[in-house]
Amino acid sequence: MTDTTGHNDGRTAQEVREYLLTHLNDALRRPGMYGGEAALRLYLDAVAFAADAEQEWQEELKDLQTRRGPSSSGVRGAFQDLWGDAHEGAVASVYAEIAHRQGWLRLDRTLTSAEYDEIRRISESWCREDRLLSDVVTRFGPPSILFGGTTPTTPRSWPTRPAGVTTPCSASTSGTASSRVRARRQPPSMPSPFSGPSGTAAPC
Repeated sequence: MTDTTGHNDGRTAQEVREYLLTHLNDALRRPGMYGGEAALRLYLDAVAFAADAEQEWQEELKDLQTRRGPSSSGVRGAFQDLWGDAHEGAVASVYAEIAHRQGWLRLDRTLTSAEYDEIRRISESWCREDRLLSDVVTRFGPPSILFGGTTPTTPRSWPTRPAGVTTPCSASTSGTASSRVRARRQPPSMPSPFSGPSGTAAPC
């Protein structure tokens, strides 16, 4: 902020927004280091305020509440109830879906239109068989983002190219790259299409 003498004694709105976006994206990739689901919601709340998007954020929260059902323990509780597993990376992937929709998610790799169309074309039939994680990477290329680090149990996502389209794909395993992963379509009560539980792959 610049005072009447021309002296700059603070950060600009753009600098604050950039700072919050950077930390939000870091927290999505390493949720355990930042405080888990509560921290993700705080960062999203702060980014929404800085981006003048509080209304959109509140609408996302209402939609999330509708999708996750009666769980009183947030997205983590919804995953626990549904899958018996509340992997922090899977929880982060739900909030990453929101960030992606709002244009706040910074991907490590974006799909081309051709790659996106190919996933849409083959995913339903491809999900009918168990796959290796290496099969997923070979077929669809490197993931666009990792949630929770680089270990074999980390959920991996292949989001769509446009920020406003939410048909992302993800996979996670409970072992090495040679471990089998079960591909499945998202059930209606799943909190998010971004992630399957540990041990599954869920191309959309």
